[in-house]
Amino acid sequence: MEAKRVKSNSSGELLEFGSLNKRGQKGNIITVIAAYNEENRISPIVKNCLRFSKKVIVIDDGSIDSTADVARSLGALVVKHKKNLGKGNAIRTAIETLKNNKTEVIVFIDADGQDNPDFIPKLAEPILHGKADLAIGSRFIQDGKSAIPEYKVFGNQILTFITNLFTGFSNPVKESQCGFRAIRRDKLLDLNLRSNRFEIESEMIIEAAKSQLKIVEVPIKDNLVQEAIEKGTTILDGLKIVFALLRITFQKFLS
Repeated sequence: MEAKRVKSNSSGELLEFGSLNKRGQKGNIITVIAAYNEENRISPIVKNCLRFSKKVIVIDDGSIDSTADVARSLGALVVKHKKNLGKGNAIRTAIETLKNNKTEVIVFIDADGQDNPDFIPKLAEPILHGKADLAIGSRFIQDGKSAIPEYKVFGNQILTFITNLFTGFSNPVKESQCGFRAIRRDKLLDLNLRSNRFEIESEMIIEAAKSQLKIVEVPIKDNLVQEAIEKGTTILDGLKIVFALLRITFQKFLS
């Protein structure tokens, strides 16, 4: 199946693909869900991710509800933190879990229901077709769609600009904060990720650009509900992300 290019105003490459052959390719995909107190919303996420993945791994980041039990009952592999350590640590735990696995594509998706698992095939295909190493879901490019309030879109754009600044605009993206993304497993294991919390989204892009990985954006449509909006990144979170990126960059410079 050939990729269809989507025009963009930026120099970043955007790709749109046809539908993935589920039976033929799902064996090459593992989906990772970082979750914290999502017992009421994780069930449909796990079920739908299993439609497109040979395995779903849920990193329960210290939940005090039944998130782990619900996910496990649906067939997910659950790894549980004893306490809440943040999304970055959850992703890093997932990477440790994947070290001895040979699956080609790893997909990351949020547990709060804002991302639609139906787009897993579109994210995986650029990698499976050798067109990308990292495919980032974007709601702000042609054919993407977002229900995010304007003030959050503005904050996202600022963080995206800062992320592109850290990469020297070597592979600029339109949206850096979407956690719905796919990456080649072997390339993921090579990334030097140190983030503890939400800065993981930007750090992954920065490290991928530093490693000269091929990064593309794939248009997605979110499934945003009010709870997800309220739970999403705040202005304070945005400031913390910037300072965390500066701290991490300085630590890497010294090491």
